[in-house]
Amino acid sequence: MLPRKSPRISKLPKTNYYAKTEIQNKTSVATPKRKRAAPKKSLLEPEKKVAKHKPTAATTVTDKKHAYTAENTGKDLAPPAAAPSVADPIDVVDKVAVDRSFDVHEAFAHLKKVDKKLNKLITNDDIEEFIKRRVQQTDSSNPFRDLASSIIYQQISGKVAQAIRTRFVKLFAEEQKIKVPEVITGHFSWFPTAEMVLKKTPEELRTVGLSNRKAQYILDLSQKFKDNHIDADKLHKMTDDEIRELLIQVKGIGHWTVDMYLMMDLGHPDILPTTDLGIRKGVAKHFGLKNNLPLPDQMEKLTDHWRPYRSVGSWYMWRLLDIKTAAD
Repeated sequence: MLPRKSPRISKLPKTNYYAKTEIQNKTSVATPKRKRAAPKKSLLEPEKKVAKHKPTAATTVTDKKHAYTAENTGKDLAPPAAAPSVADPIDVVDKVAVDRSFDVHEAFAHLKKVDKKLNKLITNDDIEEFIKRRVQQTDSSNPFRDLASSIIYQQISGKVAQAIRTRFVKLFAEEQKIKVPEVITGHFSWFPTAEMVLKKTPEELRTVGLSNRKAQYILDLSQKFKDNHIDADKLHKMTDDEIRELLIQVKGIGHWTVDMYLMMDLGHPDILPTTDLGIRKGVAKHFGLKNNLPLPDQMEKLTDHWRPYRSVGSWYMWRLLDIKTAAD
């Protein structure tokens, strides 16, 4: 998906999605306590042994290099102009820290270590390509734009979808006196709001090339954003499963659309789109299933050793088949 930035959520802290700050780590850093003076020993009471406190996983601070650092990428790569601002690197759900940042080189090193075939296939060029196409384009600043675009792209070629999306944006941009290029690319970030879309009828939306069904889907999505049934400010506090449960309530959004959103727009590291035909074909080829496409449960078992970087492994399945996605 294309990098873009939304002023609509500017009230949120503009955090680097892949870098933790001291404030963000406050949920996992143990606060030092003042040492109290030792009580006077009683001559009548035996001395008691005090057990030393052992830090738990929740209070341990990890020192990780994240995706936008020169150490991680091997280059002085600047973050994209539209840095993610919705999802924080650490989400706290039921007092459990959900760390969504990850080291790209660590991810590829893990896949090479646990998968002999990938070890022979993965090259430095592949890693640089992933950084360019995924890390630098990951953006969670405008969920409505990303999900509406996903609906537009469903079940049609990328070239046709790009043309329809361009006409869709122009339909609203012209009313706002915003100049739109002939073909919208990653350099153009403006997108209509849910409120703007709701002012249009399904017939008006169909004039840009949308089917009647997709027009209805986008209107339903717009209504759920307007009613705060989908609250962009809360998405960063939700787990992957909670986001799935929320979004599939929108007409026209199924597991595939949610997986693409989690994987490409939010940049979550451990997503396995079991309903994506390209990834299913890639898994079949990689694991020698001949012409038999694996079922979701089988895909989960075959790729379990890829955890916690199944998003990177899934991307490589596309690469095995030379499949281009919207972000490519």
